[in-house]
Amino acid sequence: MPHGTPDWGLVGPKQTIFGLDDLGEHAVRLGSPHFFDRRGDALLLTTFQEGTGPFSYLAAGAGTAVQLYTHHSRQGAYSVRLMSGTDDGAYSGIRARMAYPVPSSLGLEFCFIGQGVQIWRAYLEWYDGDDHYFARIRITESTGAIDYGHGDGLWTNFATLGLLYGGDNPIHTLKLVADMPLSEYVRVIFNNNSWSLAGTPVPSIPAAVVGEHLVVEIHYAEANRLNTQGYVDNVIVTQNEP
Repeated sequence: MPHGTPDWGLVGPKQTIFGLDDLGEHAVRLGSPHFFDRRGDALLLTTFQEGTGPFSYLAAGAGTAVQLYTHHSRQGAYSVRLMSGTDDGAYSGIRARMAYPVPSSLGLEFCFIGQGVQIWRAYLEWYDGDDHYFARIRITESTGAIDYGHGDGLWTNFATLGLLYGGDNPIHTLKLVADMPLSEYVRVIFNNNSWSLAGTPVPSIPAAVVGEHLVVEIHYAEANRLNTQGYVDNVIVTQNEP
Protein backbone atom coordinates (compact mmCIF):
# COMPACT_ATOMS: atom_id res chain seq x y z
CA MET A 1 0.00 0.00 0.00
CA PRO A 2 1.20 3.57 -0.65
CA HIS A 3 2.63 5.48 2.30
CA GLY A 4 4.49 8.70 3.02
CA THR A 5 4.60 11.94 1.07
CA PRO A 6 7.15 13.49 -1.28
CA ASP A 7 9.93 15.64 0.18
CA TRP A 8 8.45 18.82 -1.30
CA GLY A 9 4.87 18.53 -0.14
CA LEU A 10 2.15 16.78 1.82
CA VAL A 11 0.27 15.02 -0.96
CA GLY A 12 0.98 12.15 -3.32
CA PRO A 13 1.97 9.06 -1.27
CA LYS A 14 4.84 6.79 -2.32
CA GLN A 15 5.49 3.16 -1.47
CA THR A 16 9.28 3.34 -1.13
CA ILE A 17 9.90 6.31 1.19
CA PHE A 18 8.28 8.52 3.78
CA GLY A 19 8.28 12.28 3.13
CA LEU A 20 8.84 15.03 5.69
CA ASP A 21 6.27 17.62 6.68
CA ASP A 22 8.86 19.59 8.69
CA LEU A 23 11.79 21.23 6.89
CA GLY A 24 13.44 21.75 10.27
CA GLU A 25 13.95 17.99 10.41
CA HIS A 26 15.31 18.09 6.88
CA ALA A 27 17.83 20.75 7.94
CA VAL A 28 18.95 18.72 10.95
CA ARG A 29 19.50 15.66 8.79
CA LEU A 30 21.77 17.80 6.62
CA GLY A 31 23.86 18.77 9.63
CA SER A 32 22.20 21.80 11.24
CA PRO A 33 22.78 22.04 15.02
CA HIS A 34 19.23 23.40 15.47
CA PHE A 35 17.84 20.08 16.69
CA PHE A 36 17.13 20.63 20.39
CA ASP A 37 14.40 23.29 20.47
CA ARG A 38 13.44 24.50 17.02
CA ARG A 39 11.37 27.48 18.10
CA GLY A 40 12.59 30.92 17.08
CA ASP A 41 14.38 32.26 14.01
CA ALA A 42 18.17 31.99 13.99
CA LEU A 43 20.30 35.11 14.39
CA LEU A 44 23.51 33.14 14.95
CA LEU A 45 24.16 29.42 14.61
CA THR A 46 27.51 27.65 14.82
CA THR A 47 29.18 24.29 15.43
CA PHE A 48 32.57 26.08 15.26
CA GLN A 49 33.51 24.20 12.10
CA GLU A 50 34.29 27.60 10.55
CA GLY A 51 36.32 28.68 13.61
CA THR A 52 35.24 30.88 16.48
CA GLY A 53 34.10 33.54 14.02
CA PRO A 54 32.04 36.23 15.78
CA PHE A 55 33.14 35.16 19.28
CA SER A 56 35.79 36.84 21.36
CA TYR A 57 37.55 35.06 24.21
CA LEU A 58 36.99 35.82 27.89
CA ALA A 59 39.56 34.77 30.51
CA ALA A 60 39.82 36.12 34.05
CA GLY A 61 42.23 34.59 36.57
CA ALA A 62 45.36 32.44 36.68
CA GLY A 63 45.31 29.38 34.43
CA THR A 64 42.26 30.38 32.42
CA ALA A 65 42.34 29.79 28.67
CA VAL A 66 40.05 29.50 25.66
CA GLN A 67 40.81 27.65 22.45
CA LEU A 68 39.19 26.10 19.42
CA TYR A 69 39.47 22.38 19.99
CA THR A 70 39.38 19.35 17.70
CA HIS A 71 38.03 16.88 20.25
CA HIS A 72 34.99 16.48 22.49
CA SER A 73 32.41 18.11 20.23
CA ARG A 74 28.65 17.69 20.28
CA GLN A 75 28.56 17.78 16.50
CA GLY A 76 31.22 17.86 13.82
CA ALA A 77 34.95 18.09 14.45
CA TYR A 78 35.25 21.17 16.65
CA SER A 79 34.26 22.57 20.03
CA VAL A 80 35.57 25.38 22.22
CA ARG A 81 37.60 24.30 25.25
CA LEU A 82 37.47 26.51 28.34
CA MET A 83 39.92 26.28 31.26
CA SER A 84 38.34 27.35 34.55
CA GLY A 85 41.41 28.80 36.33
CA THR A 86 42.62 28.65 39.92
CA ASP A 87 41.86 32.08 41.41
CA ASP A 88 38.78 33.07 43.40
CA GLY A 89 36.25 34.22 40.84
CA ALA A 90 38.25 32.88 37.89
CA TYR A 91 36.36 31.90 34.76
CA SER A 92 36.75 31.60 31.02
CA GLY A 93 34.18 32.01 28.29
CA ILE A 94 33.13 33.30 24.90
CA ARG A 95 31.23 36.43 23.87
CA ALA A 96 29.48 37.53 20.69
CA ARG A 97 28.14 41.01 19.95
CA MET A 98 25.43 41.49 17.34
CA ALA A 99 23.38 44.30 15.86
CA TYR A 100 20.31 45.30 17.84
CA PRO A 101 17.40 43.21 16.53
CA VAL A 102 13.78 44.19 16.08
CA PRO A 103 12.50 43.74 19.66
CA SER A 104 11.03 40.28 20.23
CA SER A 105 11.66 37.30 22.49
CA LEU A 106 15.29 36.18 22.18
CA GLY A 107 16.88 32.80 22.87
CA LEU A 108 20.40 31.59 23.72
CA GLU A 109 21.04 27.84 23.37
CA PHE A 110 24.28 25.86 23.68
CA CYS A 111 25.63 22.39 24.43
CA PHE A 112 28.20 21.95 27.20
CA ILE A 113 29.95 19.71 29.68
CA GLY A 114 32.78 20.10 32.19
CA GLN A 115 34.81 18.43 34.90
CA GLY A 116 35.08 18.96 38.65
CA VAL A 117 32.51 21.13 40.45
CA GLN A 118 31.63 23.03 37.31
CA ILE A 119 29.55 26.19 37.18
CA TRP A 120 28.10 27.42 33.89
CA ARG A 121 26.55 30.83 33.26
CA ALA A 122 24.54 31.95 30.22
CA TYR A 123 24.18 35.69 29.57
CA LEU A 124 21.63 37.15 27.14
CA GLU A 125 21.91 40.94 27.23
CA TRP A 126 20.84 43.94 25.20
CA TYR A 127 21.61 47.65 25.19
CA ASP A 128 18.80 49.87 23.92
CA GLY A 129 20.83 53.10 23.91
CA ASP A 130 19.73 54.11 27.39
CA ASP A 131 19.71 50.95 29.52
CA HIS A 132 21.54 47.64 29.76
CA TYR A 133 19.25 44.61 30.25
CA PHE A 134 20.79 41.33 31.39
CA ALA A 135 19.03 37.95 31.51
CA ARG A 136 21.35 35.42 33.17
CA ILE A 137 21.12 31.74 34.09
CA ARG A 138 23.56 29.74 36.26
CA ILE A 139 23.76 25.96 36.65
CA THR A 140 25.98 24.13 39.15
CA GLU A 141 27.10 20.61 38.24
CA SER A 142 27.47 19.22 41.79
CA THR A 143 23.85 19.88 42.80
CA GLY A 144 22.03 20.53 39.55
CA ALA A 145 20.88 23.87 41.00
CA ILE A 146 19.63 26.29 38.33
CA ASP A 147 19.36 30.00 39.20
CA TYR A 148 18.35 33.17 37.42
CA GLY A 149 20.06 36.52 37.91
CA HIS A 150 18.07 39.41 39.31
CA GLY A 151 20.58 42.25 39.54
CA ASP A 152 23.46 43.32 41.78
CA GLY A 153 25.19 40.01 41.05
CA LEU A 154 22.55 38.09 43.02
CA TRP A 155 20.91 34.81 42.00
CA THR A 156 17.61 33.11 42.82
CA ASN A 157 17.25 29.34 42.66
CA PHE A 158 14.22 27.97 40.79
CA ALA A 159 15.15 24.29 40.25
CA THR A 160 17.51 21.65 41.62
CA LEU A 161 18.03 18.47 39.63
CA GLY A 162 20.77 16.67 41.59
CA LEU A 163 24.26 15.76 40.42
CA LEU A 164 24.77 16.29 36.69
CA TYR A 165 26.89 14.03 34.53
CA GLY A 166 30.37 15.42 33.94
CA GLY A 167 32.89 14.36 31.34
CA ASP A 168 34.44 15.30 28.02
CA ASN A 169 31.66 15.43 25.43
CA PRO A 170 29.10 18.26 25.61
CA ILE A 171 25.91 16.23 25.94
CA HIS A 172 23.95 18.75 28.04
CA THR A 173 21.89 21.49 26.38
CA LEU A 174 20.66 24.70 28.00
CA LYS A 175 18.34 27.29 26.46
CA LEU A 176 17.40 30.66 27.94
CA VAL A 177 14.57 32.77 26.46
CA ALA A 178 13.85 36.39 27.42
CA ASP A 179 11.27 38.90 26.14
CA MET A 180 12.85 42.19 25.05
CA PRO A 181 9.67 44.34 24.82
CA LEU A 182 8.42 43.20 28.24
CA SER A 183 11.91 42.98 29.82
CA GLU A 184 10.97 39.60 31.31
CA TYR A 185 12.34 36.11 31.44
CA VAL A 186 10.22 33.64 29.44
CA ARG A 187 11.54 30.13 30.01
CA VAL A 188 14.58 27.97 30.63
CA ILE A 189 15.09 24.53 29.10
CA PHE A 190 17.76 22.10 30.28
CA ASN A 191 17.87 18.70 28.60
CA ASN A 192 14.44 17.12 29.20
CA ASN A 193 13.27 19.78 31.67
CA SER A 194 11.48 23.08 31.00
CA TRP A 195 10.48 25.87 33.38
CA SER A 196 8.39 28.97 32.79
CA LEU A 197 9.80 32.18 34.24
CA ALA A 198 7.06 34.34 32.69
CA GLY A 199 6.51 37.52 34.64
CA THR A 200 9.99 37.51 36.19
CA PRO A 201 11.64 40.86 35.41
CA VAL A 202 14.93 41.01 33.56
CA PRO A 203 17.08 43.45 35.58
CA SER A 204 18.55 46.55 34.00
CA ILE A 205 20.95 49.35 34.81
CA PRO A 206 21.79 52.60 33.00
CA ALA A 207 23.93 51.68 30.02
CA ALA A 208 27.64 52.37 30.39
CA VAL A 209 28.16 51.44 26.73
CA VAL A 210 26.75 53.81 24.11
CA GLY A 211 24.83 52.38 21.18
CA GLU A 212 22.20 49.72 20.67
CA HIS A 213 23.43 46.14 20.38
CA LEU A 214 22.92 42.56 21.57
CA VAL A 215 25.44 40.50 23.56
CA VAL A 216 25.57 36.80 24.43
CA GLU A 217 28.15 35.21 26.74
CA ILE A 218 28.85 31.69 28.03
CA HIS A 219 31.08 31.33 31.14
CA TYR A 220 32.72 28.31 32.75
CA ALA A 221 34.11 28.26 36.31
CA GLU A 222 35.09 25.68 38.95
CA ALA A 223 33.82 26.07 42.51
CA ASN A 224 36.93 24.65 44.21
CA ARG A 225 39.48 26.66 42.21
CA LEU A 226 40.68 23.59 40.36
CA ASN A 227 41.80 24.23 36.81
CA THR A 228 39.42 21.93 34.95
CA GLN A 229 38.26 21.76 31.37
CA GLY A 230 34.85 22.57 29.95
CA TYR A 231 33.60 22.22 26.38
CA VAL A 232 31.02 24.28 24.47
CA ASP A 233 29.44 23.49 21.12
CA ASN A 234 26.34 24.22 19.01
CA VAL A 235 25.70 27.82 20.04
CA ILE A 236 22.44 29.25 18.71
CA VAL A 237 20.93 32.72 19.17
CA THR A 238 17.32 33.18 18.10
CA GLN A 239 14.68 35.89 17.77
CA ASN A 240 10.86 35.73 17.47
CA GLU A 241 10.60 33.05 20.16
CA PRO A 242 6.96 32.15 20.89
